[in-house]
Amino acid sequence: MLTIPSIIAHRGSSWDAPENTLAAFLLAWMEGADGIEADFQMTKDGEIVCVHDESLERTTGKSKRVSNCTLEELRALDAGKWKRPLYRGQRIPTLPDVLSTVPVHGQIFIELKGGPEMIPLVKKHLQAAKIDPANVRICSFNVETLLAASEAMPDYNRLLLCKRSTSEGVWEPSLHILEATMRMVKACGIYLDNVSLAAEPELAKKVRAAGKELHVWTVNRAPAARIASAMGITSLTTDRPGWLRRRLLATPTSTSDTPKVKAKPGRKPRLSKA
Repeated sequence: MLTIPSIIAHRGSSWDAPENTLAAFLLAWMEGADGIEADFQMTKDGEIVCVHDESLERTTGKSKRVSNCTLEELRALDAGKWKRPLYRGQRIPTLPDVLSTVPVHGQIFIELKGGPEMIPLVKKHLQAAKIDPANVRICSFNVETLLAASEAMPDYNRLLLCKRSTSEGVWEPSLHILEATMRMVKACGIYLDNVSLAAEPELAKKVRAAGKELHVWTVNRAPAARIASAMGITSLTTDRPGWLRRRLLATPTSTSDTPKVKAKPGRKPRLSKA
């Protein structure tokens, strides 16, 4: 019988709601997600906000960079109407805003898209939110950021983000230094995308043999989720947590696992970067 790993909502329930907004995170909890994954950057005035891209153009229509804006300027932008008219008026949340949605036993994966300068403020907000450190994963590609997190907040587990370039087949970080990098930042495991896992299935065995966690993003189809689950992964990160859990609990069939829904603006499925 297939063991279903933890289901983590990728930028919230972002298949239906605008990514990295409170609407997406609240929908994820309503759908029964075990946790949420969210991306964070620092503003011009030193606040931490929940945005994936460096540019705000895709999700707000404004060709500005997060790092060049103050929190007040970002708060004035509409981060929801690009997805569906229903979500018009959704704002870019701060880290405390997102933390406030996490239930007692909920997990949160915090992807930091900046350097070590973010760590003191992240620590402050996490301590204020009083979330059990066991339910928090600090994630980053930036080794210096993870090192700073290891030193300043050792009670919070860290995940090293890694991926394989589909065009060049180059790993970031390189596979031959992956183990050493994990030791250096005292990571509890790695976090990689589903395409990279499929390209290097032996990596799952090595990680599990080392007693480390293996988390996988973005898994939006049930067949891929079943394959990854059979590898003994710790969690699946998906844009549609409720739907995927129902599909994994159901008996596999020969029919397509893609839900039959009418296309709506902004809902075209896509593979996302972490």
